[in-house]
Amino acid sequence: MHCFRGFEFHDISARNFEEVLLPNREVSWSLMIIPFCSDLTPETRQAFAKQIIEWKSQGHKLYLHGYKHKANLTLPRSLFGRIALLLTNDEAEFAGLSKTDTKKNLDLAIAEWKNIFAGGNVEEIFPDGFVAPAWYGSSSLFQVCKELHFENYDSRFWNWNKKTGRQFSIPLSIAGLPKFFAFFVKKLEGRLPLSRIVRHPTDTPPCTAE
Repeated sequence: MHCFRGFEFHDISARNFEEVLLPNREVSWSLMIIPFCSDLTPETRQAFAKQIIEWKSQGHKLYLHGYKHKANLTLPRSLFGRIALLLTNDEAEFAGLSKTDTKKNLDLAIAEWKNIFAGGNVEEIFPDGFVAPAWYGSSSLFQVCKELHFENYDSRFWNWNKKTGRQFSIPLSIAGLPKFFAFFVKKLEGRLPLSRIVRHPTDTPPCTAE
């Protein structure tokens, strides 16, 4: 298995995309986009669509990041899935689902992605890959993503690309960490050859790479 180093920005949505500040340097980011926007105005969706297209034109990769990034608690789950919900405050949307429910959730996510581009004067683009919220998937999620022709898949400790296969990688994220630990993690960035630098809109200090 090859090794991978990259830059990821998670939890981008139509509600916070204007707050996303990518670094001013020649770095290609993988942008993890939460598609749900049915409760927002057409104007907001169109502005979001235009921003997504601009990011794509700048060379960044676009990943579908779940459906709502909050689990549907009425769906049956395995023991692993129920534990993942406890660990993530119900954000592990795909954890422990059956293959049928995994496919249904993915279909909803893709339909919502298409909804971002609906009704505007912009060309719809298909996401480059998929990553499950909090990196917790079901046992069938990776296979279903391949069946739906995603060319990239992001997991907690590996990335997959249709052409290059799996690549080992460790995510470094400061999300939810106290300032002292966040400072320590940031010091590790760039020093671990197998690491992925991960940012979120809510990161403190601000989510820009140095």
